[in-house]
Amino acid sequence: MTRQNVIRPVLGVSAGLIGIGLLLAAVPAKQASDPLHGEISGSFAAVMPVRHLKPVTGGDVVSVPAFKLHINMLDPDHSVFLASDIEKARTRENSLFEMLRKGDTAFAGEMMGIFRKRVAERCDFVDGLLKRGVNMDTHDSIERDRKNAPWPGGLGEQDDLWRKKITDQYIRFTLDKERRKKEEEEQRAKTGDEGKDAKGESGPAQA
Repeated sequence: MTRQNVIRPVLGVSAGLIGIGLLLAAVPAKQASDPLHGEISGSFAAVMPVRHLKPVTGGDVVSVPAFKLHINMLDPDHSVFLASDIEKARTRENSLFEMLRKGDTAFAGEMMGIFRKRVAERCDFVDGLLKRGVNMDTHDSIERDRKNAPWPGGLGEQDDLWRKKITDQYIRFTLDKERRKKEEEEQRAKTGDEGKDAKGESGPAQA
């Protein structure tokens, strides 16, 4: 199978997983066992990617890159999921193609559920950190481009990563705010000086 023949099915599987995950996330948990809900999800999975998946053979060729694309679309910074979440998800890495083609939406729903849980945890952490106050007197270093970085190994490691992320963003925001304030003050001073020069050049008012 050529690279060109793989790209479209990979995008189809990944888009299907995202769409199904959002669909499942929008349904209240108490309705998760509703037969109609399962029917709608299955229909969505079966119809949406069929144009791309039907001519493809060798599902693992599509499943593995689709899995990576799906995970990286949800968490491009590799900071929301934990390493354990990814390892658990990888048990179905080679079977996503067949699962989606058969209308099995379990993986998409589970990953979206874990994603929402982790995002809620991060929101709570950031809220608590901001309430306690950000310590800007630090010499920590942080890798800003984390697209190839490993996922945090646990909540403690994740908390430390997010503390550094928020501190870095807070410091940059503060410095940028001070820079803009200084520029505005300089602009006002320059405008004032130009006004004085213009008034002086016009000479005294005639009686």
